[in-house]
Amino acid sequence: MRKGQIRAIAICVFRKGDSILVSEGFDEVKGYHYYRPIGGGIEYGETSSQAIKREVLEEIGATIKNLNYLGTIENIFTYNGDLGHEVVFVYDAEFIEKSFYEKPSFFGQIMEQSSNCFGSQLAILQIINLY
Repeated sequence: MRKGQIRAIAICVFRKGDSILVSEGFDEVKGYHYYRPIGGGIEYGETSSQAIKREVLEEIGATIKNLNYLGTIENIFTYNGDLGHEVVFVYDAEFIEKSFYEKPSFFGQIMEQSSNCFGSQLAILQIINLY
């Protein structure tokens, strides 16, 4: 997260019945876990749909089909004590490889952006019930 900048990101909702796939994160300052659909930053010259295809491939090694734009939201939040501001392009899609729907949770490679560098960490991805 870069301080003082609005970040454009794309996320994708993958559904399994009444559940969606999310990535689990942890805010060390607040001391609690949070969840969000997988996705990430849009690179310069890249469309949001191109970004989500790239991010899903990078994070969990999956290819997707039937990408459908749902809308755009603005997200102002704090993470580890820092103010964040994002414009979020939201999609839903389907995995080409159906085995992703059979797993209750799995590990993925999530790229975290800090103020001066990029780092990576393994993240738990899991299906959560919406109702």
